[in-house]
Amino acid sequence: MAGDIFAELQQALPPDLDQQGHNVAIIQEAIDKLDNFQTEARMRMFKLLTHKAYSQDIQQLDGALAELCASAYLLPGTLEAQLAEHAQQFRVLNAQVAQLTTQVAEEQATADVHAQATELEKHIQQGHYTECAWSVVRMRKTLQEAELGASDQVEARLSLQKLHLLEANTRSSEAQLRKVLDGAVREAVQVDAAQHTLLLRPVVAGCAPVREVWGALEALGELQERLQAVADLLLSQVVEPVLSGGLVTSVQAAPPGSQEPTRLHWAAAGPGATHNPEQSCQQVLKLVAEQLLGLDDNLLRQWGEVFWRRLCDVYIRLHAHPFVRAHPDDMDACGSKADAARGLEEFAESLGLVDEPYLGPAVEALGQQVLCAHQQRYLDQARSLLVSTSPQDLEPVQVGRPISLDEEHYRSWLSGALQEWQREEAPCGCSGEGPVLGAGQYQSSARMRAVVELVQGALADASSCGNPTTATALVGAVSKIALMVRMFQAGDQLLQAPQLAFLYHNDLRHLADAILLLWPCYGPELAPLLQQGSGADASWSAGQSAEQVPSGFLQDALLLRETARRVMQQQLEQQHAAMHELLSGLGNLRHLGPGGNAQAGITYRKTVRQLLHSLGRLGRAAVEVLPPEHAVHVCTSVLGSICGSLCADILAKRDIGIDDSRDLRDILQPLVDEALPTMLGAQPPAAPGKAQQQQLSGIPLAVVLEAATAACTPLRKLRTLLSLLEAGMKEIVGRWQQRALQADGLDQEDVEHMLCALFQDSQYRREALARVRETAH
Repeated sequence: MAGDIFAELQQALPPDLDQQGHNVAIIQEAIDKLDNFQTEARMRMFKLLTHKAYSQDIQQLDGALAELCASAYLLPGTLEAQLAEHAQQFRVLNAQVAQLTTQVAEEQATADVHAQATELEKHIQQGHYTECAWSVVRMRKTLQEAELGASDQVEARLSLQKLHLLEANTRSSEAQLRKVLDGAVREAVQVDAAQHTLLLRPVVAGCAPVREVWGALEALGELQERLQAVADLLLSQVVEPVLSGGLVTSVQAAPPGSQEPTRLHWAAAGPGATHNPEQSCQQVLKLVAEQLLGLDDNLLRQWGEVFWRRLCDVYIRLHAHPFVRAHPDDMDACGSKADAARGLEEFAESLGLVDEPYLGPAVEALGQQVLCAHQQRYLDQARSLLVSTSPQDLEPVQVGRPISLDEEHYRSWLSGALQEWQREEAPCGCSGEGPVLGAGQYQSSARMRAVVELVQGALADASSCGNPTTATALVGAVSKIALMVRMFQAGDQLLQAPQLAFLYHNDLRHLADAILLLWPCYGPELAPLLQQGSGADASWSAGQSAEQVPSGFLQDALLLRETARRVMQQQLEQQHAAMHELLSGLGNLRHLGPGGNAQAGITYRKTVRQLLHSLGRLGRAAVEVLPPEHAVHVCTSVLGSICGSLCADILAKRDIGIDDSRDLRDILQPLVDEALPTMLGAQPPAAPGKAQQQQLSGIPLAVVLEAATAACTPLRKLRTLLSLLEAGMKEIVGRWQQRALQADGLDQEDVEHMLCALFQDSQYRREALARVRETAH
């Protein structure tokens, strides 16, 4: 600042004053300029002081005056010197005023703090705890702003002494209020364990409603903590003794308009009184909601958050769980207990304590565990049987009965005495005295027989229990056992063996048949029970009659049979592949004919014998294990695959000579004649009529052979092709015209090909082909 003034002073003087100092005009000009500069500098100083004075910042004005008084450039007698004298007096007076202002501010702060303490004490005595709490909150905020220097106004108004005083008063007031609130909570909720009494006071300290206590605690941020403490007290000293001891509770209401507490007593059940835990819990909830919380929605919501779930857990642990364990077979009682728990939860929901269902589903789940225990006994036994590797469980056993036949019909059939209309409209061939779903005799594993007995035992228990829920659970166990059997997969190595695969197939179908046949035995007793418990069992349809097999059982049986079909199909595919591997030894019969040799014929005959041997082993396994229908299906399926390939090889030849025809018949005729008897185990008759005595599960073997031949079209086609190798052209055309060839699976193309391959081109062959074409349709 001084440098700037001197620079301005230097500019005010003439630049050539040193050279022309003897010139009076120059000197006079310099003096005039100095006077002007002095006047301007003085005016500028006065303006600055005036600005400081009007700025209401005493500190800045005092600092400016201090600089003026301490300046070394003041000249005696000047206005500046006179102003400096008065400024010094002003500074002294200002310091005295500042001291007095600080003293007054400190006295005022002390008075304010004393007034706050007095007002807080007054509010406490009047029971206005909420207002007290908000006063403490405001004191906290003011103290925090003062400590952190949140604003200039706070720093200006509060001295360090006032800050300490405010801090001490805040702590003292907070401690006093917390002490009062602690006593109020203890007074509002009292438990006299010796007298078995809970006392609840809606008014504390003689005049303060208890909602003032909760409002104050919420303002201080301590409501959840205090509610948690109250919940601990009620659960440990009231709810747990009542539920664990089987005690009876009673309520003694306070007289209207009085400040007496409402009392809840509990004692042992006397004559005519019964332990009602749900009612006791409702009484506790109702008293707390009305007497302590004043039915305030906000307080009830927060109380529910800290108390309801814990009350449910204590109820389940001390009452519901022991009750269910004490009534494992009484599902009605368990259902009633679940209903009572839901009623308690609905009451709590009406008070606003529940945000989502908890107690009802939990108690209901306990009842479901009992149902699961009923099922689990059967499921565990079924699982043990299915995973068992004991030889006794895997041992095959004979099941079923021989099919009861219409002996008169088959006797006439075997003797050739059937009339034409009987052949065209043949009866089923079974006697009406036979078993329902009679499938003949077959083998099943010992463990599957045990599983069927297990299913029968479950249905027997369900029909005799007399409880709809238990019956529903036990019937459901049957479906689950069926699912376990379907999901059980024998190892790939086991299914490689035909006998084991056939046995597994029989197990599945045996259980399916048992499920269908057991219902008529137990349906009349089970139907009324399942109708009452149909909501829990998807296998029973509403309005279904007792005679109808439930849809769930039908579905289980169909799925079991479908699984058995897949197992059989997988085994047939393996057998087809194995037989075709052996069949490859015939080399598609390409070495027969002009390019053939004697060694090829020997190889072909050996291959046919190997095929017969393998077919015999497979057929014996099927006949021994499978029911007659499925045994015939296996034999005809595998043999039909072989015969179909051989038919294709024969029809692929363009020129078949006499020698070729003879070789083909010699090689393949044993397969055609012996394959089915070998597979079905037919023995050569020791005497005339002996073959008629051989049977397969009660069916004459001759009938089975005829049925298998009729079912195996590729076999009949191969047999017909071999017969055509030695037939004349006229015979072939005649058999075609009589539709005998069509009945054995040959079509027009096959017959035309055989005529062209067996006979040379001639007018007679052309006429024969024409007659074949004429009678094709």
